[in-house]
Amino acid sequence: MNDLKLKFIISGILIAVIGLVLSHTYRPYVYENHINDFHMADVVGSVVCVPAAVLCAYGIDSRYSIKQQKYCLCHPYT
Repeated sequence: MNDLKLKFIISGILIAVIGLVLSHTYRPYVYENHINDFHMADVVGSVVCVPAAVLCAYGIDSRYSIKQQKYCLCHPYT
């Protein structure tokens, strides 16, 4: 496994952990204190864990090239 794939896997795992921590701490805090956060507490785990899953998939799968990964992680016209 090369260095770039390892960085993708580690980044994905770290982002997933951050998403899980936010889901288990931020959501109860918002519900207990009756804070109107426009339902961000409900979707924060999903919003954060989708990029984490993509990064882990890039690290595991060998079909993607560096060029494809750059275009998948940002807007293709930039």
